[in-house]
Amino acid sequence: MNWNLLESSASLDKAFALSKEQPVLVFKHSTRCSISAMALNRLERNWKQDDQSGLLPYYLDLIQFR
Repeated sequence: MNWNLLESSASLDKAFALSKEQPVLVFKHSTRCSISAMALNRLERNWKQDDQSGLLPYYLDLIQFR
C-alpha cells in the first residue's frame, strides 16, 4: 500500500482539494493505540491495489502531527 503522508496543514489542504476530483481515504492512526494498530494492519493486509485504483490513501500519524 502506497501511503501519501500528511505531515503539514498544506498536505492536508492538498488532500482536501484532490478529494473534489477523486476519492480520498484519510487514515488517522494513533501509534499508541492497539485498536488503531490492528485496524491499520487489517487494512494493509486486505488492500487490493487493482480494486482501489482510483482511491488515494493518506496516512496521518496523530501522535507525531497533533
